[in-house]
Amino acid sequence: MSLRDEIRQDIKALTPRLIEIRRDIHQHPEMAFREQRTADVVARTLAEAGLQLRTGVGRMGVVGLIEGGEGPCLALRADMDALPIQEETDLPFKSATPGVMHACGHDVHTTVLLGVGLALQRHRERLRGKVKLVFQPAEEGISGAAAMIQDGVLENPKVSAACAVHVEGSFVWNEVALRYGENLAAADALAIEIIGKGTHGAFPHDGNDPILASAAVIQALQQIVSRRVNPVDAAVVSICAIQGGTAFNIIPERVTMKGTVRTLDEALRGKMEKWIPEVAQQTAAGYGCEAKVTYSRGCPPLRHDRELTSLAEKALREWLGPERVLMREKPMMGAEDFAYFAERVPSTQVVLGIKSSADAPKVSFHQSKFIVDERCIAVGVEAFCAIALACLGADEG
Repeated sequence: MSLRDEIRQDIKALTPRLIEIRRDIHQHPEMAFREQRTADVVARTLAEAGLQLRTGVGRMGVVGLIEGGEGPCLALRADMDALPIQEETDLPFKSATPGVMHACGHDVHTTVLLGVGLALQRHRERLRGKVKLVFQPAEEGISGAAAMIQDGVLENPKVSAACAVHVEGSFVWNEVALRYGENLAAADALAIEIIGKGTHGAFPHDGNDPILASAAVIQALQQIVSRRVNPVDAAVVSICAIQGGTAFNIIPERVTMKGTVRTLDEALRGKMEKWIPEVAQQTAAGYGCEAKVTYSRGCPPLRHDRELTSLAEKALREWLGPERVLMREKPMMGAEDFAYFAERVPSTQVVLGIKSSADAPKVSFHQSKFIVDERCIAVGVEAFCAIALACLGADEG
C-alpha cells in the first residue's frame, strides 16, 4: 500500500472524531485574542498525539511540530477566532455564546489542521523534513499573524514555505481552488471626524452643519475611486459606520465616520493614503467644517508564490483528481493576515468548498445563517497532506 493510500485510510478513520471536534469548537466560539478554550482543545489534541508544542505564541497561538527527517520546514496555518454575530441556524451544536459565532469557517480551518497533524504524525519518520502546524488567533482583527511572527513562529526551525486554507461558499464541498499571483487585498482602516458648529435645527445659518458636510465627504470619497483611480485597477472605499447628533432639532458639533480601504497594488495603496485626507479636508472646508482623518494601514495584499502554487496544483490534481481542482479567475477584495507570512516566505492559500451541491446557493461569510457541509473537512485534510508531501517528499517504504 502506498503512503498516499495509508494516509487516506487514516483520514477516513479520523473523520468522525474531527467532526466532533469541529462541532465542539463551533459551539464554543471565541473572539480575537480570547481563544483560550479553542487553544486548549488544539494543544490537548496535539499533545495526545505526541507532537512538540508551543503555546501562547502571539498571545493565544499554538504551534505543533511534526519532526520528520532532514529537510525543509513547511508551515501550515489555520485561524481560530470567531465573529461578533448572533447565530441564527438550527444546528444542534449552534453557538452557546450569545453574540459570538463562527461565521467565517475558522472552526473548520482549525479542525482541518488538527486532522493533518494527527494523520502526518503517524508517518513522521517517513517525511523528509518538518511540518509546523500554526494555529493562529485574531485573523478577523488582522493582527494575529503579525503577533505570531513577532514571537518567532517562522524560526526554530526556520520555515521555508507556508500554506493556509480558507473555506469558500462558491465551491462544492469536494472541490478546492487555487490562484496564481494576487489573491486578496490590503485592508486599511479609516476614521474621520467632521467638526462643525452646532446650533438649533431651525437656524442652520447660525452654525456649520457637520452632518451635511459628512454626506458630501462620503460622496467625494467615492469619486476618488471613479475619477482618480485607473479603471483597470482595483480599489474600494466603504464608509461602514457613521454617528452624529442626539436630537431631531439640534445640529450637532461633530460627526464621526469609520470605513475600510482596499487595494491590490502597493503604489495605489500609497496614493489612497494621500488622497483620502486631502479630499475629506477640502470637502469639509467647503461647508465651513474641519475634517480630521486617521488612516491606519492593516495587512498587505496577499500574493501567492508561483512556484509553490504550481507545486500545490500538481499535488492536488494527483490526489483529488483534476476535475476537483479549480482555479479562481480573479482576486477578491477581502483581506487575510496570512499576507504577513507571504511577505516573508513563499506562500499560497488553498480554497476549500463548503456548498452541499453545485446547484445550492452561494454560502456568504459573516452572516448569522452561515453553514458548511462538514464533508469538506476530510477533503481539507487530504489537500494539506498532499501539499505537505509534495513540498517535503517522503519515503514510501
